[in-house]
Amino acid sequence: MSKDNFKNILITFDYERHDTYFSEEKINRLQSYFSDSADQGKLYINYPMVESYQHLTSLPDVSFSERSISVLVHPGSQYKDMIRKESCIAWKMEFPCKIKDILFDRFDIEDKNQCNMLVEQILKIESSEEDIAVQVNRILKSSLRGKDLLTASNQMKHLITKCGYVSEGKTYYDYMHSIFNQVIIHNICKSNKIQRNEFNVPEDNLKDCFGTLDFKRILDLQNERSRDEQTGMIWVLNTLVLFVPEYNFSLIE
Repeated sequence: MSKDNFKNILITFDYERHDTYFSEEKINRLQSYFSDSADQGKLYINYPMVESYQHLTSLPDVSFSERSISVLVHPGSQYKDMIRKESCIAWKMEFPCKIKDILFDRFDIEDKNQCNMLVEQILKIESSEEDIAVQVNRILKSSLRGKDLLTASNQMKHLITKCGYVSEGKTYYDYMHSIFNQVIIHNICKSNKIQRNEFNVPEDNLKDCFGTLDFKRILDLQNERSRDEQTGMIWVLNTLVLFVPEYNFSLIE
């Protein structure tokens, strides 16, 4: 297909420094060439891999400014294990799947369409003025009975309370929208830290800062810092999420 068939072309790579075929020259050429999503495409490199968007230990996370990993920590299972242990948002991202798995595996709601419908209704709960378990009970009563219904309602109440969206008077998706905005802002600030050595960007200057980010310069600095095979370090950074403010900055305001 021709590139004219697409409004935007996004290319995303994990930063595979450890790969035997890794070449600074080639990846620099790719970053330089693929620089326009509305033309030949734009390359977004994630350091060390796409899961880096989850690598926040709190919100806000001031320590994200200096968060790095050794080149000896290979992406894949090692880094994913690190994310599971350290991230404060990874499990929130997986929350809908967790709810679905419980309904499907534990309570034998095997009809996929029915299960998906129930999950969507649970994710739309946004008020705790009425007991959460009662609201869940009302959603599940057409699919579960007796002890299963009571157990499922209480278990869902526990998980929803832990996730925290109802306590803020939001649906799950509105809540995650606000969290993902913070993820994006942290990565704008981290990009600025790598490029200009300044992490704290005033809110009223965030758009201007974003507009002057240079992915090629960031890649050069990452290459330089990670070059030593034993002592090299990689700044944790996810550039793919920055497509959102590039597409429409008002989405994060």
